[in-house]
Order: sequence, then C-alpha cells, then structure tokens
Amino acid sequence: MMGEAAHNAIGDRCPNLDPRIRKFLFPKKAVLPLPSNAPRKDVMARLRAREAEDYLTAPILAGEDWKSLEGVTVESLTIPCNDGSTTTTIPLDVYSPANHSNKGKAKHSNESVVGTVVFFHGGGMVIYSKEHPVYVRTAKELARAGMRVVVPEFRSALEAPFPNGLHDCYEAALWASRKYGPVVLFGDSGGGNLCHAVILLAKIRNQLEHFIGTYTLAPYVWGKYPDPKFPSVEKYDGLTYTMWLNRLVCAIYTHDDAKNADSPLAWPGNASVTDLKGCPPAVVHVNEYDMLIDTCRFFYYKLLKAGVKVTYVESKSTCHDADLWYGLLPELNKAFVERVKKFVKELKKASETTH
Repeated sequence: MMGEAAHNAIGDRCPNLDPRIRKFLFPKKAVLPLPSNAPRKDVMARLRAREAEDYLTAPILAGEDWKSLEGVTVESLTIPCNDGSTTTTIPLDVYSPANHSNKGKAKHSNESVVGTVVFFHGGGMVIYSKEHPVYVRTAKELARAGMRVVVPEFRSALEAPFPNGLHDCYEAALWASRKYGPVVLFGDSGGGNLCHAVILLAKIRNQLEHFIGTYTLAPYVWGKYPDPKFPSVEKYDGLTYTMWLNRLVCAIYTHDDAKNADSPLAWPGNASVTDLKGCPPAVVHVNEYDMLIDTCRFFYYKLLKAGVKVTYVESKSTCHDADLWYGLLPELNKAFVERVKKFVKELKKASETTH
C-alpha cells in the first residue's frame, strides 16, 4: 500500500518534468489500490469515480476557452453500425475549418481542407467520451489548422467489452473514408490502441485502401502488467495513473478472456511482424515520463521490422498525453497539431498522386 509521501515521490524520478505539469500533478492524494480479484462492480465504481474526478480538472487542461467555436464548425449526427451480432447507431461529430462545409466543399475556391482525420479518444477504451473538454479542444485545434476531424463515440468496455468499441471505430472510420476519401487515423492512449487495431482489422478484411496513415500519441498497445520487458511501467507508476489501475482496465476491456487478451486486435502490441507488414505510414509519438513509453517503443521497433514507414517522436519533460493539454502547455500543443497537419497533408498528397 502506497503512502502519500511515497505516492508523491514519483515526481523525484522525473527531474526534468515541466514545472507547469509538476504544479498541476503534485501534491496529490494517495489512491488506495483495489485487489486484482475485486468484484467487477467495485472495479467499475472505482473507474467511474476516477472518470468523474478527472472531468473536474479537465477544463484546466483544455484551456478556459475550450468551448469557443471561433474558426471551426461542428456537425453532430449518427450513423448505423452493424458489427455482425448487434445493430446500433454511432454518434459522431464532424469538426471543420469555419470556412468549409462538412460536405467537403470550400466556401472560397482558393481554399481546401488539408485532409480528413478520424479521432478516437483516449481513456483505455473504458472511460471518457468525445465530450471530454481535452478531446473537444483537440478536435477544434486540429480543425483550426485546416483538417476535417471526425470524432465517433464508441461503446465503453464497461458496458460492452472488446470487440464492440473496436467495431464502432471501424464503422465510423469506414464511413468517413467513403464520404470524404481515404483518412488518417489519430488517437491518444486507448484511442491509439484503436487506431492500430482498426488498421489490423482492415488488413484482415482487405480494406486498407480506406486508411492512409496513423498518428498515435502514447498508444496503449500492451495489455499485461507488470512485464520485465518494460521497466518504465514500474518506474513511472503513479505519475498520472497506476499499474494496478492498468491491470483492472485490461481485464475490463477483454472481459477476463485469455484468448482476447492475446489478440492483436485487442492489444496491437501482440501483433507479429507478419501481421504488421503492409500497414500504412505511422507516427508513434510518446512522452518522456510515461509508464507506457517502453511499450510504445517496443511497438515502434516492431513496425520498423515489418517495413512500415514509421516515425518516432518523443516529447521531452512531459507525462502521458501532455501534448493535448492546451490549457497548460499551449506551445507544445500547437507544435503537436502542426506535426499532425504536416503528416496528414503529406499523406493526402501522396494518396492523390497514387490514385
């Protein structure tokens, strides 16, 4: 059991952590872990409590003007989803630069959308939603930079474990590609998992032509903790979240099914080099002080071995997902958005040349 002093000592393992992040994160109260065999209802209650607590501070991370619609338009709609076993609908928001319509036609002929991004939000496939202030702000900043951004709401594993959320994401990405042309997938943390899982599923279904690239921030690609291959998991345990919480999230996502826990579609880090061959260009963007950094590097090297055109980016002095914290680190967020824009623009140009 971790006492409060020991809990906050994690900050000492991050000597160059940005002072603005340090001020936001510390000191903080110790959170007593749940045992791995805790009843499912207790696990779900704890995750919901964590989610509610995070929503209270989210506006600080998103920036006080996160609700502003300046420079952007938003259209909300629903699309059908048939995952083979159940039929449901998927809510989604389409963010566009303010001088464009969502039908892809510019109001001024000398302007054009840089490209279309499908954005899967983070939260370990379990918590948060597309309405989270940080994700709303992120979608708006990407749109203000000239991208069309499609943000689907996929089912949480708390109510609908793997592969339901993945199927929602796949259908939404396919819809966007058919409407706007081939898309780039973007996601943070759990959303990064879903980006790579969608690509692997598209390869299985021979539909890779719909997806021209992935840009993932701190992708949550591994589902078994602890693991001696990944020392960062223990080194930075407790900085923004904890290993015991990770273990519970993993069990919730795959519903304690060992076969699913080993599936590359659930945890893309399980993919073989052969599985990854032929995948589109990718960016794996990580944070220096993130417990997931070693698993992200592991996945990056596996993509390299598979011959995927992949770029590794590391944001120094930062913790998990900090590139999205416009309210604390606006200059970092702007640099991040420009990286995504450049990647999307290059891939769209290459796609148009090919076709």
